Amino acid sequence: KEMRAARFVEIPSLHQAGVFRRPAVMMATDGGTFRDDFHWPVDLHFWLNWFHHNLLCGKLNEDLYFWRQHPCQQTRTHGRLSIDNLRRCKIHFILKPGGPAHGHEDNLESFVSTTVVQVWSIGKTLKDWVQDLLDHEFAPYQVLEVEYKPGWPIPKNILTREKARLQKHKLVRLIAFGAQKAR
Repeated sequence: KEMRAARFVEIPSLHQAGVFRRPAVMMATDGGTFRDDFHWPVDLHFWLNWFHHNLLCGKLNEDLYFWRQHPCQQTRTHGRLSIDNLRRCKIHFILKPGGPAHGHEDNLESFVSTTVVQVWSIGKTLKDWVQDLLDHEFAPYQVLEVEYKPGWPIPKNILTREKARLQKHKLVRLIAFGAQKAR
């Protein structure tokens, strides 16, 4: 449950490090094969899809193997693994039907969202999250920018859950910071 709750913060695990039941892999991979045609990391897509299907997993409290990183590895150099593509993958699963910020729909052909996403961040990170949310096929009803940095006073006049509920909107707060300490 902890891994599912933090799935949009960090990649939950490397898929190479797991032992899985076949029916679960069939669900998480939409038929049993890893999708290598996306424009984002295969392992992040696998884990977000895994949790999207409400599948469970756990971690062992022992090291089974060691992973070392170096400057030339693909996680540092391949375009599909860029910060922009990590963000777009997360947004896809945040907004898609069944995702935490997906709005109301009568059917997929006449989608109308009732969700307001409030993005808390600063600078380029804030602008990029807002733009990618607005560009998504299941874009929220509204995306609100909140310029905020940890340690600053909480801004006044922000949309609250109560105000959103009165307006018949679902409010989702998305807090996006690149620095691990801020997350």
